[in-house]
Amino acid sequence: MSRSKPPRAADEGLDEDLGLPAPYALQARAGSGGMGVVYDGRLEGRRVAVKVLRAELALDPEAARRFEREAMAAARIEHPHIAALLDAGTTASGRPYLAYEWIDGQTAHDRGPQCTRVAQDFGVALLDVLATAHRAGFVHRDVKPNNVMVPIGEDASSTELHLIDFGLVANLERSVDHATWTRLTGTGFVVGTPPYMAPEQIEGAALTPQTDLWAVGMLLYWMVTGREPFLADTATLRMLKSLSDPLEPIATHAPHVSASFATVVYRALEKNPQKRWLDAEAMSSALAAAETDEHPAPGGVMPSQATRTLVKKR
Repeated sequence: MSRSKPPRAADEGLDEDLGLPAPYALQARAGSGGMGVVYDGRLEGRRVAVKVLRAELALDPEAARRFEREAMAAARIEHPHIAALLDAGTTASGRPYLAYEWIDGQTAHDRGPQCTRVAQDFGVALLDVLATAHRAGFVHRDVKPNNVMVPIGEDASSTELHLIDFGLVANLERSVDHATWTRLTGTGFVVGTPPYMAPEQIEGAALTPQTDLWAVGMLLYWMVTGREPFLADTATLRMLKSLSDPLEPIATHAPHVSASFATVVYRALEKNPQKRWLDAEAMSSALAAAETDEHPAPGGVMPSQATRTLVKKR
């Protein structure tokens, strides 16, 4: 593709000096995170999400390596519910960028808590995505409501979710005995989002697929109770509580949740990763067999009460 022209910005809120290749036209700033800024853009007429490394991190080798790992993971993990990576490169100003297909919808956080039936569908679909990632040798490390996109509309299915943002992905390799995993990328970095960080993640210990299962358990707990466990005023206190405090029973906040559903969540939230589910497939099977109902989560809304703007199918 031609790289002779500077990028075009559509409004005054965009950076004018990103140095993206000529085919890119940025429309608006769509969001930002700890590592990157995401823009709503166009690539040869197609709507795309362009993620660019923050300017202040441009000289940080570790930040650049994380972008490289994200690109590698996106290229190697083939799943219909992971946004496809369309392009990757470096801007004229030296900042790595990634271009993904644009995913319409809202985050699971914006959608809010749900009944156990919807949470069940959601969890099974998410675990299927993670099973594919784990088989490819990657642990996401940042599964949370803001990193799961779901369609908008009362007829939209939770099974059509997309897992996004592999910026904290860890590359692992299964050992010869198939029971342990070896970290292939840098160690010693405590990264993630409390309380979705598993205890071993907080302590900087070895990561395994069970690290992601903790996050799924946390997400399901929040979906059916309307609250996150281990609440505290600071991130540090949240992490300390995750390490030491017992988990409040789901029934304390949502007595309608079945024992079979709660049991799946409790096993995912064992502080010892070896006591969690064997893998994403095992947790998915147990979750699919759990008893569910249509009872609204405390503080949540049922799907029929959501906005009625439907997502166009591609």
